[in-house]
Amino acid sequence: MSLATFALVLFQAAAATPGATPTPTPTPKASGIVRPRTLQDVARERRLKTDADAKGTGTTITLGPAPGSTPVPTPSASPVAAAEAPAGDAPSASDVRVVSVSNDGVVDPGGLVRVSGTVRNGGDQTVCGVVILVKILDSKGEYLASTQIAPDVNVLPARETSSFHASIQAPPGVRGARVDSSRKDASDGSTTMAGDWNLLGGTEAKVVGVSACPK
Repeated sequence: MSLATFALVLFQAAAATPGATPTPTPTPKASGIVRPRTLQDVARERRLKTDADAKGTGTTITLGPAPGSTPVPTPSASPVAAAEAPAGDAPSASDVRVVSVSNDGVVDPGGLVRVSGTVRNGGDQTVCGVVILVKILDSKGEYLASTQIAPDVNVLPARETSSFHASIQAPPGVRGARVDSSRKDASDGSTTMAGDWNLLGGTEAKVVGVSACPK
């Protein structure tokens, strides 16, 4: 029997044996053969890497001023507007008026002129701190001297009146406009004095200040 005939017999016997599992023939592997990378392969690999980085990396967005920029301050109430807010009705000098004023027409030996008058509060509030400016004039209406005085009362209720009195120092060379037997004028007994005398005239007065009374 030849070698080929013996091998054929063995093969047929193995095929005829029940339950025998044929041994799979291993698939030969190619060794040493590397397929070259194409431009499409490189592009696909880069795209896959970019997508993976984008999915795995979160991006944080910060809201606010850019680095180096000057922050814009938050608007707030202006101190100037708060100061201009009305604090309520306050008494006005226009509510208090001088009703009458006059002098006695005499300049005493010390050069003083006595002035008296009346002031009225025509407003709706009681007032304090009333200041009255009083002026004396010559017979031609020219200014001679002035002073600031207060009424005879410290508190002047609404719709009420008060008197006021003052003595104003006249400049030198002013004589009284009339003769008063009860008072001695600066020019009495001095008619031979050298120089011209200025004759005393009228008087003016007005309220220049007023304030609310303390509570």
